[in-house]
Amino acid sequence: MAQNNTVQIKHVIQTLSQEFALSQHPHSRKGGLIGLAACSIALGKDSGLYLKELIEPVLTCFNDADSRLRYYTCEALYNIVKVARGAVLPHFNVLFDGLSKAMRAWMLWGPLLPGSGSAIFPRSAWPLAPSSSHAFDPQNIKTESNGSTC
Repeated sequence: MAQNNTVQIKHVIQTLSQEFALSQHPHSRKGGLIGLAACSIALGKDSGLYLKELIEPVLTCFNDADSRLRYYTCEALYNIVKVARGAVLPHFNVLFDGLSKAMRAWMLWGPLLPGSGSAIFPRSAWPLAPSSSHAFDPQNIKTESNGSTC
């Protein structure tokens, strides 16, 4: 069903990204992140077709100074990746870079945050790799020289 509405879906994602997730207002950014995660959940397996548009604004929010916004960023990315599963592997480099920066910030500031919010990063980040690892099959890797299996 999502393929029949590609233009409308891209318009919704672009609106959530530009007008909300990348807004100057912190509450708008939080709403945009929640909206992008909700789009991914609603799209289900078709979310893989829109991953670049869904992931880029979320990764941008990892650089925000507000720790609460980074919390929502982590939650949004977790929900997007959880739905997309193996389709995120082509985006692994940018995801790893964003998560590395977020983990560094969490290690510096996480223990100082009040309440249980400080534990959200490790709890939400660990399931990302195992949830998509089924898409990688090391038995099917071919060498470039003779085409044989490694």
